[in-house]
Amino acid sequence: MRWPLRGSCPQFCSSASSAYAIVMGTSHEEPMMRAEKEWTGGHHGKWDYSTNQAEIDQFWREGMERDRNYEEVVTLGMRGQADTPMSDTANTELLEGIVRNQREILKQTVNPDLSKVPQVWALYKEVQGYYEKGMRVPDDVTLLWSDDNWGDLRRLPTTDERKRSGGAGIYYHFDYVGGPRSYKWLNTIPIAKIREQMHLALEYGADRLWVVNVGDGKPMEFPIEFFLSYARTPQRWDEDHLDEFTKLWATREFGPDHADEIASAMEDYTRYNGRRKPELIDSSTFSLTNYHEADRVEAEWHMLAERVDKLAAEMPEDQRASYFELIQYPVDACANLNEMYIAAARNAADARIGNPKANVEADEVRTLFARDAELSDEYNHKLMNGKWDHMMDQTHIGYTFWNEPPANAMPPVSWIQVPEAGALGISSGDATPERSGQRFAWTLGTIDSVSRETRTLTLFNRGRTPVPYTAETSAPWIVASESQGTVGADEQKIVIHVDWSKVPSDSAEGNVTVRSSDALHMTYQVRALRLPITRANATGFIESNGYVAIEAADTSRRTADGEIHWDELPGYGETHSAVTVFPVTAESNTNSHASLAYTIYLYDAGDFQMQATLAPTLNFVPGRGLRFAVSVDDGPRTLVDALEHNAQQDWEQAVSNGVRRISIPLTFAKPGYHTLRIWAVDPGLVLERIVVSHGPLRPSYLGPPESFHFPG
Repeated sequence: MRWPLRGSCPQFCSSASSAYAIVMGTSHEEPMMRAEKEWTGGHHGKWDYSTNQAEIDQFWREGMERDRNYEEVVTLGMRGQADTPMSDTANTELLEGIVRNQREILKQTVNPDLSKVPQVWALYKEVQGYYEKGMRVPDDVTLLWSDDNWGDLRRLPTTDERKRSGGAGIYYHFDYVGGPRSYKWLNTIPIAKIREQMHLALEYGADRLWVVNVGDGKPMEFPIEFFLSYARTPQRWDEDHLDEFTKLWATREFGPDHADEIASAMEDYTRYNGRRKPELIDSSTFSLTNYHEADRVEAEWHMLAERVDKLAAEMPEDQRASYFELIQYPVDACANLNEMYIAAARNAADARIGNPKANVEADEVRTLFARDAELSDEYNHKLMNGKWDHMMDQTHIGYTFWNEPPANAMPPVSWIQVPEAGALGISSGDATPERSGQRFAWTLGTIDSVSRETRTLTLFNRGRTPVPYTAETSAPWIVASESQGTVGADEQKIVIHVDWSKVPSDSAEGNVTVRSSDALHMTYQVRALRLPITRANATGFIESNGYVAIEAADTSRRTADGEIHWDELPGYGETHSAVTVFPVTAESNTNSHASLAYTIYLYDAGDFQMQATLAPTLNFVPGRGLRFAVSVDDGPRTLVDALEHNAQQDWEQAVSNGVRRISIPLTFAKPGYHTLRIWAVDPGLVLERIVVSHGPLRPSYLGPPESFHFPG
C-alpha cells in the first residue's frame, strides 16, 4: 500500500527535505508488516491473541525483523481474520496489551526510540468503538480515522486530540466490499465530494497520513490522481478550481484540442454515477411517470454517450486506447446500464397495460444486455491486443443483496400476445388519480399563467387493427394538439396547453375527453390559474402544480455572520451543485446570522412540507448533531437535526441514495410571495436542494426538476 503524504513531515519521510516518497504499510487488518495470507498459509494455530499469544508475537517479530530497513508505517492493533471484528470476548484491556507488546517488539527489532518508528492505529469499523469506550494508545501513534466506506467521514479529531504528537489521518474509500451494497466496477466518486470531505479532514487536523482504498486501480486513475494532488497542495484545489484540475488533467493526457470536451465528459460521468452507484440501480430506481424522471435520466446519459462516441472518432490513433479506457468505456458502459434498466421498467409497465411496445422494449433490454458484454470484451480482449484482459470482469448487473452476483444477469422482461382486434389505450406521466366523491378521477393538475406548462397524453393501440379516436375539450381555453386521428402500430401524443386569452376568470376548470370506436373514453381534468404576477414582473421561484423546487445555490440573497458564510460547491451532488458553511471549523450557533434566502411565490396558503436534500454527512464532531434552521418570512426559526433519525437503516438508505432527505412542516399564512430562509447552525452540513410542496410529492428518485424562476 502506498501512502500519500502532506508536506515534508520527518516522521513519515527519510528526511525533512523529502518532497516525494514511497512509504510501505499494511492495511488496517494486517498489523506489524505481515500479510494475512502469511498466517493462513502457515501452521501458526488460531488467530486468537488470548489463547495463542506466543505464536502471534513471533509471527509479528519475524515481520519486523524482515522489514526493519525499509521506509514504512507500522500498523498496530488487531482485528479478526478476513477483515472481521475480533471475538465477542475481546476487551479494551486485551487490546491495549496487544499494542504494548507490539511496541516492545518494535523497540527490540527496529529502534529503541519509538518516536522514530512511524506507527498507526486504524480506527476502522468496530475499532472506533474501542476508542470511544476508552481504549488509548501512546501519543506518538497516529490515529487513522475512517470514513463510513461510502466517502463520509465518521469522526475527526477534537481540539484535545489535535495536541497528540502522533497526529491523525484518514482512511478513505473509492471501492468497497460490504453492505448495503458492494461497489467495485467503475469510479463513482466525483472529485467535488472527495475535496469537500478531505477539506474537513485537513481543517480538523487529520493531516498526518491519508490512505485511500481503490480496489482495482485501473478504473480509478482520475480520482486517485486528484486525491494525491489535493493531499500535496490542498490550497491549490479549492472548491472553485476543481474544473481547472479536470481540464489540466485532460490537456496533459490528450492535448489541448479536445481538453474541454473530455473534462466535461469526466465531470458529467462521475456526477451521474455518484448520484447512485451502478450496482444499486435497477428497474425501479427512476420513475417512469413522475416528473418525466426516467426520460430525463436516459436523455442525460444518451447525450453524454453521443458526445463521447463522436469525439472518439476525432482522436488521434495513438490516443484512442487511453481515451477508451479513461472516458469512452466508462461512459458507454454506464449509459448502457442505465438505459437497459429504464427499458426494463418500461417493458414491465407497458406489459401491465397491454401496450405492444412492451415487446419492442423486451428486445431492447436483451440488446443492451448483450452490448454490455461486448463493451467488456472490447476492453479485456481487443484493447491493445488484450493487455488489460480480465480488468472488466467485475459483475455489475443483477444484484439481489449486498454482494456481487456470480454472473451478470439480465433484468426480467415480458413479451405479450397482441390480438388482431384494435383497442385504444392511453398513458400519461402527467396524469395522477384524484379522489372525486366515492371514486378517483384522472387529473392533469394546475397549469398557471407564468410557468405555462403543457401536459401530454400518449395514445397506443392494444391490437393490430388501427383504431380511430377523437379528443374533445370542455372549454375553448383548453387546446389539444390533435382533435382526431387513428392509432396504428405507432404511439401518438396529444399535447394539452392553455390559451390564456380565452380563460374566463382567474381560475377555471375543465377537462379533456378522448374517445375511440371501441367505446372507450377517458376524461382528464385540468385547471388553469391566472396569477396576479406576470413573466414581466415576477421574481423568485414560482409554484407549479403544487410545488416549488429549488437548487440550493440559486439563492435570492445570502447573509454572513462575520467570517461565517454559505458558499457554493460547484458540481457537487445529484443534480446541479450544493452549498455549505465556511469556515468548516466554525463554532455551532443556533442564533447565527448566516443565511440563505429564497423568494418563492405560492398559489395557496396553509400547511406545506419542505423537503431538504442533504449530503449524507455524518456527525464527525463528537457530541454534536448536524443542524440547520428554517424560517418563513419574519417568523421564528425551526431547528432541524439532519441526524435525528440515524439508525443503521437510515444510514443505509442515505448512502444508497447518495443523499439524506429531511421533511420539515411549514405554514404559510397567505398565498403570494414569501421568503424562505435556511440558517447555518453546525458547519459540515451540505445542502443540495429544497422542495416546498402543498401535499406529498409524487415518488421519484431525484425529485422534481427545478421550478420556473426569475432573478430576485
